[in-house]
Amino acid sequence: MSTQKFIRAIHPPTNSHQQTASIIAQVLRFSRVEFLKNIPLLLSNHNSHVIQLVFSNPRLPLSSFLDFFYFLSENPVNKPDLVTHLTHIRRLYDVGKFTDGQFVLNCIASDVNLRTSVLNIVSLVEDGTVDPIFVEKLSGMLFSVYADNGMFEEAIGVFDYMENIGFKIRGRCCVLLLLALNRFDKMDMSFSFFRRMVGASVEITVFSVTIVIDGLCKRGEVEKAKDLMEEMVTRGIKPNVVTYSTLINGYCINGMVDEALKVKATMEHKGFEPDVVTYNTIAGGLCKLKRFRKAKSWLFTVMERGLTPSMSTFNTLIAIVTEERNLEKSKLFKWMERRGVRPNIFTYNSLIDGYQKKGNLEEAKRLFEEMEKL
Repeated sequence: MSTQKFIRAIHPPTNSHQQTASIIAQVLRFSRVEFLKNIPLLLSNHNSHVIQLVFSNPRLPLSSFLDFFYFLSENPVNKPDLVTHLTHIRRLYDVGKFTDGQFVLNCIASDVNLRTSVLNIVSLVEDGTVDPIFVEKLSGMLFSVYADNGMFEEAIGVFDYMENIGFKIRGRCCVLLLLALNRFDKMDMSFSFFRRMVGASVEITVFSVTIVIDGLCKRGEVEKAKDLMEEMVTRGIKPNVVTYSTLINGYCINGMVDEALKVKATMEHKGFEPDVVTYNTIAGGLCKLKRFRKAKSWLFTVMERGLTPSMSTFNTLIAIVTEERNLEKSKLFKWMERRGVRPNIFTYNSLIDGYQKKGNLEEAKRLFEEMEKL
């Protein structure tokens, strides 16, 4: 169904409305939108019905359509209502401008005067269209917008609606919600929603599994994360190097380095080579347990295996030698520079702390002055 039919189904026109809308459309087609400001009588006669008729005019170019919408948005008296926004989205959908349509949906979600439930939005749309493809696309965009804006209850409400109707729910949209839930430390909701995804036959990828594992690990629920990984394997979703590294990090930050080493062994058995991040993570976990000698040997393994040390590698090493009171600043810096890594503020702070603990305040002061020049 076209935008024109969509509008007429929502607001059957009267002759006076039709006449006013026709004049406004002609002004927009042949002049700039600012010209409307010079016709106060015309502006005083326009209402939501007139606006819908203007938007439904098939001869109105998209550029004029957009200009009129933004002109109305700046009008303190007759700002576009919810139906006008939905009409705008429909017009953008008709010409394939989905990103712009999502932006307009974002305006609806962020405006307390426009915001409403998915059922209300869909009912307005379905009053004017029988195009299920548009309704499905609109629902998917709304789901993404709510996820991006941290409106989790609303997003899950859209998910419920789409599942009940039988619309296809894109895995990418669900990933956006999982990421947002983790970012706001809503792990209970994240895990519950992931279970909903599995039950709703949404495409589950190793990426979405890893997101949930990461959130569980950060909450200290590492065994639950491991169980989830093993369960997903039985469903045909095999972990990748990022999944294993995430679980290793979870064990390390929770002081369970021996368990992390078991995961590393499993990872290698499956044919995955640990990267420099894996070694840095294990070394960092060992440092937390004061097992500095063992941590240092893991860092040296990075070089022995031909991996390129990262800044984290050197910073962890410096933290170790600081604890051991075995500071040789010039040797450490030269070693870093030979491997293409420049010292950063963390590097300097670790050394400064070490020299202070060692009682060498003069060297600590000199390093501080050097750091300020970075």
